[in-house]
Amino acid sequence: MKARLRSFLNGFDFDLFDDDTLIGQMTWPFLAQAKNAKVRFIDNNTEGCIAVTLQGKPFLITFEHMRRGWTNDIRYEIVAKDLPGKPLAQTDVTHPPGWRSRPLVRQTLPFPMLMGPRRTLSQLPHALTLPDGTHVGSLAAANTLSLPRTLALPLHPGPD
Repeated sequence: MKARLRSFLNGFDFDLFDDDTLIGQMTWPFLAQAKNAKVRFIDNNTEGCIAVTLQGKPFLITFEHMRRGWTNDIRYEIVAKDLPGKPLAQTDVTHPPGWRSRPLVRQTLPFPMLMGPRRTLSQLPHALTLPDGTHVGSLAAANTLSLPRTLALPLHPGPD
């Protein structure tokens, strides 16, 4: 899947493609707001979320702070817009002690998976592994230089 900006004048709206077929849209909020924000700028929590429509089905990507500090630990959830209390997917981004360490990205729902950087100077590619160490895919830049940036997510057969 690829995400492409609709307009360089508006950096918040993306079209989602599978090959060259349009499968959905993604809209980033002008002002993102955590579910457990201390100061609330938006009364309706869904207005501060990323709105995604895939094949006609509406979803929201929400986030909340798990730990605040120099670096924040954050939990992201994907929920169906009509069932906001039940997450379909959940990922935690945690920062180990030390200011020079990279964050750990752990998916807990729908199945456990770890996304970690390979031992390179670059931020990409990231390896996607299951808890038993099975490599299921990677996240890498599709091209060395691309405007807008394009990321590829090749996956190997894994859990259903």
